[in-house]
Formats: sequence, structure tokens, C-alpha cells
Amino acid sequence: MPVPPLAFSLPAFAAVDEGLDRILLINRSTGKIDWVYPLEEKCRSLQWLPSGRLLAVCDVGYVELDCKTGGLCRKVQVARGGVVSVERLGNGHTLLGGVGLTEANTVEFCELDSTDTLCRSARFPGNYVRRSSATSANTILFTCDTRVIEGDWRGRLVREFSISGFKHAWKAIRATDGTTFISAGYGAFIVQCDENGRELRRWYCPSGHDEIRPFFFGDFEVLPNGRLLVCNWLGHGTDLGASGYSLLEFAATGALIGAWRDTEHTSSLQSFAFAFERPPLVNRRTVRTAVTS
Repeated sequence: MPVPPLAFSLPAFAAVDEGLDRILLINRSTGKIDWVYPLEEKCRSLQWLPSGRLLAVCDVGYVELDCKTGGLCRKVQVARGGVVSVERLGNGHTLLGGVGLTEANTVEFCELDSTDTLCRSARFPGNYVRRSSATSANTILFTCDTRVIEGDWRGRLVREFSISGFKHAWKAIRATDGTTFISAGYGAFIVQCDENGRELRRWYCPSGHDEIRPFFFGDFEVLPNGRLLVCNWLGHGTDLGASGYSLLEFAATGALIGAWRDTEHTSSLQSFAFAFERPPLVNRRTVRTAVTS
């Protein structure tokens, strides 16, 4: 069955190509790569900032890149290693998360102020974490393999739940209605759950689209029209670009309506970021307004 193109207008976006160990700005208007930033370690978190910079996690902290050129603007080290998630909050602070930042076999989070001074930190038992986010309830929402956990800054669990099919669950975000959207990792689906962890809706690739090869649903965005844009990581390797489709677009109803890949320039995208106005559906303390180039 032919795969339709993306319906969402996405002229350019930054992405982490995990297979080729680089961040790149993909210009869909020209079909070219505007810039490439080589990675020395894995990067699993990107955020397009209102300042025109790209926030990216690195093993010891974070970097900020110029969105137009890909040049390094600054690098901040906060740990000996193990940082996997970064988010710039609406008050200018930065939330970082990872494993073993100061203590082995511990999931840790720290919040830095605008001068990168430590404000507070929290620790939880565990040895795996991926994308984390701050909620309006002053808690931390994060994924730990087969579980979604919400904890406070004293290290106490607020809630915890799991959905059948989670395997290396990647990202969780809280909506204004109290529900949570989660990407299931190797489960290759996105799910929306209520406050008690009960599944409400699921987005996945239907049968009949074998060429898409849904492998691992990682990063995603809830678009202004209620649709979802999902990053389908294709695995470890340098030549996987033609093995499937990297970006999938789903309607609010769950139907797959479009897909995108670049077999010439990319291998296996895992995270992405671009400039657009976030819908009020997502309630976080982040400021992610549109950036004009």
C-alpha cells in the first residue's frame, strides 16, 4: 500500500540520527541538510528554544547549538556522566535527568537556575530512564523501561503505572486534562492514559504498511490540530534509512495519515525538534514558542 506524505507542514527540523551519531538540520523545502553537528556520545533529547538555539543533552550535561548554523554556543557539565534528558523550563531553569549522575544505580534529576547553579535534586531507585518532563503540579514525570513514574522533589512516588507492550518506554507528557501521553519504545505505539493509568486511546501502525517498519516509537509531539507526529527509530546502524520510515503522522482518531523518510541523508532518527506553537493540550512549564528564521 502506498505511503502518503506528511500532511503537517514541516519545512525544516532538527533531528538526532542515532545511527550516524550526529544532530542535523533537515530542510524539507530543499531536500538538503543545512548543517551537521557530530556527536561524541549519544543524544536522546532535543528542544527548540525561543532564543533561536537548539538545546541538546550530552552525557555530562547539555549543549546549546545555533539553530541556523549548528555551531556550538555553550556546553554545561553537571555530572560525571549518565545524563539522558534535558528540558528548559518556562522560568529559565533547566531540568536534567539520568542514571548514576552522582550515585550508582539511581535515577536522578536536578534543576539548574538560569546561571546553571543547582537549585534542587531528587533520587529514585532504578537503573533506566529516558525522557523526563516537569509538570504543573511541581512533580517530575519520567519513563523507566516498562513503567511510567511521577515523583516529587523529595524522591517520593506520586503515581506509577505500566501498560502491556511497554519496552524501553521513551517519553511521557502530561496534558491539561490530567491524562498522560506515552511512547512505548519497542512496543511501537503511543498511548493516552487517565490519571489512574487506564488506557484511553492508542496510536499504532496498522497492518498493510510493511514498508514503514514500525520498530521503536521514541520522540513525539502533539500537534495543534490534535494529530501526533512520531519518531520511528529504525535501530542501531549506519545504513537503515531505506529500511523504513522515520516520521509518522497520526490523526487524533488514531489513523495513520502520513510518513516521511530521507534515504539519502539519514539512517535512524531517534529524536526531533522544530519551531511551532505548542497547543494548550500539553501543560508543562516549558516555553516553546515559534522561532522565525
